[in-house]
Amino acid sequence: MSRVWSDFQNTQNYIECQLVSALNAYYYLTGNKIEIGSEGYEELVDLSGGRNMPCLCMSPIYERLGIKIVRTFDSHLEFINNLVFPMEKIVHGATHSVLIIDWKPSKKILRVTNFGATNLEGWVSEEVFFRTIKTKDINYGKYKLFGLVEE
Repeated sequence: MSRVWSDFQNTQNYIECQLVSALNAYYYLTGNKIEIGSEGYEELVDLSGGRNMPCLCMSPIYERLGIKIVRTFDSHLEFINNLVFPMEKIVHGATHSVLIIDWKPSKKILRVTNFGATNLEGWVSEEVFFRTIKTKDINYGKYKLFGLVEE
């Protein structure tokens, strides 16, 4: 599935990085966007609690968008040879959420949204990405694979 890079959210206004990842997953899966700063976006910020603190209430967001967590992985070693998208990961010592949307194994690069270590088109080397996510353990936090809720 191919989407236009410039249509992914790569900024945030508050502390809503998990919301940005969910909206990027929604765009990836449906092709529909909710623009940052729009009335609909601001409603989701309030629903998630992301205006003044990290988004701790994501279930209502997933429900509203019609997306769900299909599977979680404890380590990138569980999927690195068969990576599917879109996949969320918490980085920077558990303080920021990003979404992996593409991978070029022959070049050892990942395309990641809302992640400062990428080039202008969203690509980052596997080495830099996995080094950035490390805290005390490379397996810190789960990878979350998103899909659509079946009607």
